[in-house]
Amino acid sequence: MTEKEHVISIIGKEAFNNLIENDEMSDELYEKLFEEYYVDHEDMPYGTKKARTGDPFQWIYDRLHVICGRFMVSI
Repeated sequence: MTEKEHVISIIGKEAFNNLIENDEMSDELYEKLFEEYYVDHEDMPYGTKKARTGDPFQWIYDRLHVICGRFMVSI
C-alpha cells in the first residue's frame, strides 16, 4: 500500500478529494491523520511531533502535498 492509499484508507476518498480541491486541512482531519498515521511515521522529526522544533500540522500538510505530487489532483 502506498502512503497515499494509506492516507485515503484513514480519511476516506471523499474527505481526501475535498482536501485536495479546497487545499485546506480541517482540525478534524489533522487529528485523525496525526493520531492514526503520522504519529508513528518515521519521517516526522521527534521535535515536530512534540511541536518543539516544528509545527506538526504544517508537516502533515506539506507531506500530503508531497505524496499527491506537486499539484494535488483528486482521484
